[in-house]
Amino acid sequence: MPIINRSEFPADHTYYRTTSPVYNKYLRDHCHIRTIALENGTRFGWVKRLLGKYLQLVKFERIDIEPTKELLKSHGFVRGFAIWIPFRRTDIPPGWRKLAIGTHFTRTGFTHLENNEYYKKWNERSRRARKKFLSFPESEVRIELVNEETFVKAFKSVRVKHMFKSDYIRYYRAMMEAGSDSVRSYVAYRGDTPVAGLAVHDYGNKRESQDVSTKFEVTSDIWKNDEIREWEEMRTTNKNMPDVWKNDNICMKSEDLKESYDLYGEWKAETLNTKMEVVSHIPNASVHLVAFTGKTANPFQAGTGLIDRWFADSVDLGIEYMNFDHLRDASMPRDQQGYTDFKLNFMEKECYFRDSYFRFL
Repeated sequence: MPIINRSEFPADHTYYRTTSPVYNKYLRDHCHIRTIALENGTRFGWVKRLLGKYLQLVKFERIDIEPTKELLKSHGFVRGFAIWIPFRRTDIPPGWRKLAIGTHFTRTGFTHLENNEYYKKWNERSRRARKKFLSFPESEVRIELVNEETFVKAFKSVRVKHMFKSDYIRYYRAMMEAGSDSVRSYVAYRGDTPVAGLAVHDYGNKRESQDVSTKFEVTSDIWKNDEIREWEEMRTTNKNMPDVWKNDNICMKSEDLKESYDLYGEWKAETLNTKMEVVSHIPNASVHLVAFTGKTANPFQAGTGLIDRWFADSVDLGIEYMNFDHLRDASMPRDQQGYTDFKLNFMEKECYFRDSYFRFL
């Protein structure tokens, strides 16, 4: 499995802890952290008071915007300490120093989901496990998409070896409270007995650019600028628009739009040729959130079966990136190694975000 530099990480595959509105709400409601909207609200950092307004802590993680005092001033920042972990950016401005102390998770991995033969990107071990799981009839072992209470009840009933079981359950419940529509919860059953479970969070927005040509007539002065003001009606009624744009979950943004009018300001019916960016509210990524596996799941490869169901459903949902979130690095306890080894079976690429900087502002 290749390890890529962070500068090679897909630009449209963002970090859910700095882009997901659901995680943003989780931070504000459950961690009581004040978040800072960045890049027109598509990303966020956070600020926390350590000694009132006299000493504050700011953190921008996997974000290429540099934290500056000018930017932070409007968010109530006075003075303090800023930590910056860039996403893909490598040109670090003067004044920032390398931070030797670990303050974030540095290691992650993902798979780019292209079609329903996703399992061909897995390693041989996981493909064998998938084949074995699928060989069992549903009467013996099955996977169900369940609600919050069923998932929590199953998690509590399965014996697992880690110290933070109650913390994971609290985190899962908090994320469900912040945005239950964005969380998928799966439980694997042997007969009627739960043996394993997986919860994932869908986030991000699909983006693509398309050319469009359409004819319209303009008579109002409001159109005498470089962007369309009333194109919601055009989107839903114009027969020349691609069908994907007529979906209510789609919004569009015009780029390089040029209209023409004569010297007397008399408008005519014109043909518009331009490129528009289609930005959907359909998630483009799904992240591994919480999982548990009991010993009784092993003979059936139920853990692999859960991953397979996650991937298969994600293909149907149009999701592009399957993210396995944090992998064990030097700052994490050894009991996380087993989960990391399991996740590595299904990943296409691995990446480290080791670069961390600080300065006083």
